[in-house]
Amino acid sequence: MDSADNTAPTNAGPARSSRMAFAAIILSVFAFILPFGVAAVVLGHLAARRIDASRGMLNGKATARAALIIAYLQMSLVLVVALVGWQLFHLTVRDFRRDALVQRVFRDADSRAPLDATSAREEEITAQALTIQIVAIQDRHYRVGQGYLCSIGELVQAGIEGTPAEKEAFNERLRQSAYNFELSVCSSGSDGSLLARYDLTGVPRTPRMPTGSATYCADETGAVKQMRGGTSVDCFDHGYVIVKPAKPDVENPPSVASPVK
Repeated sequence: MDSADNTAPTNAGPARSSRMAFAAIILSVFAFILPFGVAAVVLGHLAARRIDASRGMLNGKATARAALIIAYLQMSLVLVVALVGWQLFHLTVRDFRRDALVQRVFRDADSRAPLDATSAREEEITAQALTIQIVAIQDRHYRVGQGYLCSIGELVQAGIEGTPAEKEAFNERLRQSAYNFELSVCSSGSDGSLLARYDLTGVPRTPRMPTGSATYCADETGAVKQMRGGTSVDCFDHGYVIVKPAKPDVENPPSVASPVK
């Protein structure tokens, strides 16, 4: 053992190589693997101390020093590579999150995530405002002689009255809403038909909106209704009126006969 060699007299025989230094140099080759690097450093220092204390009975100090140099260099290189790699990874992730396609994926994921009670209530208020705005767009479009719009896509293109920024804000709220808006039973009336009409429904999306969320509905009369539970058809039949029907224009009455619901 090395401990016995360290206490032996200097004239006990020729010096022999330190097996600890040899093990250190072998481990130093794999010092880029952290456990091996630590082991190489520890064994290198111990070997150097024992060789110094052996009074010439052990040799291999150069080997121990070489093991320490190799181990420290490799571990330092690994540290530098790790730091640079982490920085590059951080920059890549930041750019990745800024990518338009990735942001769209995140928005789509968020659009399917269930909302808490506070956020769900805010979405209800927004959906109510959007329903009223859609009715206003339909009324404006009809009054200028272009008839009712029969798809949400056409309605988005028409937009609300106001600045481009206000129109874009309306379109963005409509796209990101937790409600699904639909126009059905629609007859434009732009061709002079006497049966111009539309049904508008705003139904909460599941599972994003909790059970029992408000459903909104409206028609060409301008009346906007709200109902909790039931279906959109129930909303038309039994919903609570939150916006009363628009008063008829006495001087310029409409030339259509709206069916009674």
